[in-house]
Amino acid sequence: MTRGRTEIPVVLCLDVEPDARTFDPQNPGGWDGFERWIETVPLLRERLSQATGAPAAFTWALRMDPQVADTWGSPTWVTETYGDVFAGFLECGDELGLHTHDWRWDSDLGDWISRDHDPAWGEHSMGMAFDAFEEAFGHPCAAHRGGDHFLSEAMFSFLRERGVKVDMTVEPGKPPAGAAAGEHVHSATPDYRVAPPRPYRSSPGRFPAPDPASDDDPLLMPMCSAMSRSGRRLPLPIHHGSRRFALRLAVELLRDPPPVLAFSMRSDMAIKPGWATVEKNLEHLAGHRRMTFVTASAAAKRFQGANGSDRDAAGYRSASPG
Repeated sequence: MTRGRTEIPVVLCLDVEPDARTFDPQNPGGWDGFERWIETVPLLRERLSQATGAPAAFTWALRMDPQVADTWGSPTWVTETYGDVFAGFLECGDELGLHTHDWRWDSDLGDWISRDHDPAWGEHSMGMAFDAFEEAFGHPCAAHRGGDHFLSEAMFSFLRERGVKVDMTVEPGKPPAGAAAGEHVHSATPDYRVAPPRPYRSSPGRFPAPDPASDDDPLLMPMCSAMSRSGRRLPLPIHHGSRRFALRLAVELLRDPPPVLAFSMRSDMAIKPGWATVEKNLEHLAGHRRMTFVTASAAAKRFQGANGSDRDAAGYRSASPG
């Protein structure tokens, strides 16, 4: 991006999912975090819009995979339950996409397992979610974010086959990660230390590394990252402590302003103690005169430009490792 560019699109992706990651299917708990978002978002949208001088739009990534279907009876449960809410979001200019997990109930273990080396299950999970999305909204899903920062080669290929335009799974600087405490996960996430901090293209054989020869969708829109004191690039999540968030962001903007700033969070963040920090960081972003909150697809279109390439008429440059 050239230094003279006057606007940086900010993408805020909300993963709409149950409060608990794993649970007893007979007693799963609620979606209280998302319901708090429903209450909170009108005022937050108004504050961000006033601060930036432009309407604030968000991306909502819905869970419609087998864990939801097996527990709540249908992969379309979230749209059946909150259909009026999503219609209101769309009227405000928001985008609806998918957030897919590959949790599978293991009856012998009596618990959920994930990333269990079964490519067919991963494709099945995504197929269920994408089919449910099309059934619910009458059009294909354009924006996607993988659960637990995870995409396998087969899943990446699936996104291409289904015509996904933008994927927000990649977290530059994040090393392979295994299971969280108490969870059953059988493989690590990809090594995102090879991923660039700017939107880029890849291919099934090279993911998550860039593939300079590829011009196929999806455009990979990495989550925001910045250099650390150690000189390594690390993720910069929206719930980061406010002083450190502001400092690391300032250094990144001075060093090499990115063409897109993308952030994500689980919907249950709205009921956690760190919520006040999230609000402060969002307002800090809105305080930058060059920033506006747009959907993932809108940011991808700006990046690619009217001619469909990864360089637009305003001067966005092609993605390169940082």
